Amino acid sequence: MFMKKILLLFILLFSNSIFSQYEMIDKKMDDIPKQYQSTIPAIANYISQNFTSEEDKIRVAFYWTATNISYDVANMYQPKIQTVDEKISSALKTKKGVCMHYAEVFNAIVNQMGMKSYVIDGYTKQFGKIAGLSHSWNACNVNGKWCLFDPTWGAGYVNEGVFYKKLNNVYFKSTTADFLKTHMPFDYMWQLNEKPITNDDFYNDITESDLIANPYDFNAAIIQFETLSESDKMLKQIERMEKTGLKNNFIKEKYTALQKNYEGYKNNNSIPKLKQIVAEFNQANKLLNDFILYRNSRFKPMLSDDKIKEKVQVPYDKWLYCQQELAKITDISKENLLNFNSLKKTVAFAQKRFEAQLNFVNDYLSKSPAERAAAFTVKRK
Repeated sequence: MFMKKILLLFILLFSNSIFSQYEMIDKKMDDIPKQYQSTIPAIANYISQNFTSEEDKIRVAFYWTATNISYDVANMYQPKIQTVDEKISSALKTKKGVCMHYAEVFNAIVNQMGMKSYVIDGYTKQFGKIAGLSHSWNACNVNGKWCLFDPTWGAGYVNEGVFYKKLNNVYFKSTTADFLKTHMPFDYMWQLNEKPITNDDFYNDITESDLIANPYDFNAAIIQFETLSESDKMLKQIERMEKTGLKNNFIKEKYTALQKNYEGYKNNNSIPKLKQIVAEFNQANKLLNDFILYRNSRFKPMLSDDKIKEKVQVPYDKWLYCQQELAKITDISKENLLNFNSLKKTVAFAQKRFEAQLNFVNDYLSKSPAERAAAFTVKRK
């Protein structure tokens, strides 16, 4: 009994120390005027004007989000399909939302203040049971260190269909090990874990594993991730998801959506490029045909050597550009693969034709004026 009292006293003292640590700045954030709460820039500007350190700024952004948005229990199982801007606008207007609304609002405030933040998608468990919904939370860089936040779980809890608002600081800058007891991101990079776990590990309450032989440098991985194109980011996420295993329907749905987005992104980006190459190739052929007609007329009317060279060099350079640009395209959607391969073959097949005319002109210009006339009587190969 005595030990239980000591343990209870310790828990109360620890909880009070967490509360008192933020009590002053939380109360200061309570004073934010109503006119500053309708848009992300207004909220962020108010925070930046009234708080100086990154630690304080991230704290009040979390505090405002968690205490001003109520969980929308009525729509928890059928949330509306919205863009990011629509999620944020809806949450600020109604002061209601589900996890994606909390995460997007918090994320937008932090980014607006010039700090790095990302919305992380995954799934959760409580009391050893996997939740019936996927979930969203945040990873933010505070003073050069990546930390994890869940403004939704920090806002309160749902019991028997009723949301109870109660600030929970456990989900403010939670440690990686503690977070992995309840939160599993689809992409293991966002575990912020030197020993990333698989989905099987998460089900079995394991917070460190041998998924990667050497300690995983997630800081370096995030830095590299930020330099990638959108399609490459999606491809890397797909690869990391495959590595941790497609354990449940949440993961499979995310994986399928990423694959579709990846194919769609490649399709949307490859079509304009392929159209440009086709247009350039058609122009190259037109100019080369014009040159051949000029050659058939034995270079009449006579032009300067530079002009004669230009008439064949320009179409050749355009053909070469098409060849080089096609070689740069490594990701192509399945829908465009047939056309892409056909175009590559056509451009490659045209090489001899363009080179033959260029070689003829180079040979012609290398001769003396007396020898040039004979060049037109030589049988073409």
